[in-house]
Amino acid sequence: MPLSHELVTLLFHICACSGFGAWCRSMTRDMQSLVSMNKEGIVSLPGYCVLSLSGTLMATTVRAMLEGPCLMAAQSISNVAKTAKAVLKLVATTILAAGFLGLASVWLEAMSEPACRRCVNLSYILWVCSLTLATLALFMAAQLLLRNGLQPVLATTVSGNMLPVFLAANAFTGLINLTLDTLETSDQAARILVLAYTMIICLLLGLVWPRQATAQAHA
Repeated sequence: MPLSHELVTLLFHICACSGFGAWCRSMTRDMQSLVSMNKEGIVSLPGYCVLSLSGTLMATTVRAMLEGPCLMAAQSISNVAKTAKAVLKLVATTILAAGFLGLASVWLEAMSEPACRRCVNLSYILWVCSLTLATLALFMAAQLLLRNGLQPVLATTVSGNMLPVFLAANAFTGLINLTLDTLETSDQAARILVLAYTMIICLLLGLVWPRQATAQAHA
């Protein structure tokens, strides 16, 4: 899997640098051509395949590195301190890897083309992988700080309700797109909008959903 993921990434980036990226980002579109009408989906498909492989690789790697410390803690209470130290080291390593990928994305964006979600080029892939590793590091740090088997509310809620969360977030996104002209929104306003959007989704997940689950459990 790692080798195929690297080869697909390299091939896709070469194609993107050969003109497909500029074609995908352009506003011109041939309304009579099925390919031109669906250019974003066609060009971005290899990139999303790479993201899927990269996500699987990152998740399996982190899980494999966590299995040792968790097994050591389960064998003896006296190993808890050693486990915490090992997990903390893994968190630091994950943060460093996220920073490296983020810097690589910035460098690649400056050297070739900007990160683009529409065509999912290599700089965008590196940026998403960086954010994914940073998120994993935050979850591991939260798990390390919590005791008595407690789990972060957002993590357990999203993990147990992936499809409803995805549909609710998409519905909210559609509502924003219908209400505001997002393409003409300034960068500063867009950042505030994304922050408010994320906070509202997190509040719904952290406050409303757990109460509904508790009510259903007692019903």
